[in-house]
Amino acid sequence: MKFKNCRVALMLISSFILSACYSGDSNEKPVMNKRDNNQNYNVVNLSQSASKVIESDTLEVVFSINSKNKNRQIAMNEVTERLNLVMKEIKANSSFEAQLLNRNGREVSENINAQRDDKGNPVYTQVWEENVSVLVKSKDFQAMNVLISKIQEAASINSMSFTVSKEKINTLQDELTREGIRRFNEKANLISQEFGGKGYKIVSVNIGNVDAPPYPVPYANFRAESAMMAKSAPVVSDSLPGEKTINLSISGSIELVR
Repeated sequence: MKFKNCRVALMLISSFILSACYSGDSNEKPVMNKRDNNQNYNVVNLSQSASKVIESDTLEVVFSINSKNKNRQIAMNEVTERLNLVMKEIKANSSFEAQLLNRNGREVSENINAQRDDKGNPVYTQVWEENVSVLVKSKDFQAMNVLISKIQEAASINSMSFTVSKEKINTLQDELTREGIRRFNEKANLISQEFGGKGYKIVSVNIGNVDAPPYPVPYANFRAESAMMAKSAPVVSDSLPGEKTINLSISGSIELVR
């Protein structure tokens, strides 16, 4: 009998505790939502940038080596032989920085020597095409001219562009960062004043990296220093690089202080 009475008492106590918990929560509002709403109420997103015009100091040239032959191995061997010749010339000058971009091969249909059948239709033959691309960078434009002249029989120019070296960009990183932050603060102060605020607090900020896109060189801008050179390899003039605009962007959010 005593045991049964204890069980009943425990059940009544548990029910009372649960009832008290639920009744206490029913009229209470989450504190976190209030805080979130207050934090986001006066937030403004903004962005600013800093830039500087500098002269390009690096020439980038992509050379292509291509060979076609009915025999796959012959085509591959020819490309390898010419690539070794090109790399030998590149390694002979310490001012060059080289990178093998890709090497690939495929079977293609080729109309060799414009052959035609009895009905005048072109005759196509399956051949193997092997191709390799090499990127060469240098700050010495005259040395690049010599390289182009030496390897013109082994490789052709696929593309050419002027850019700014990483060393030069790194020297500008701190300068543009300081300028970008100054402009960001000026804009934040202006926004706060125009909205009638007493100031602002920085909620978040993101500082980007210096951006210097390459400048492609059209072949029309190449010049030849002699009639012989005009018939062989293009020559890059020291006056071609031109100027580049280097940009750094800063974006973030501020909270207006009322």
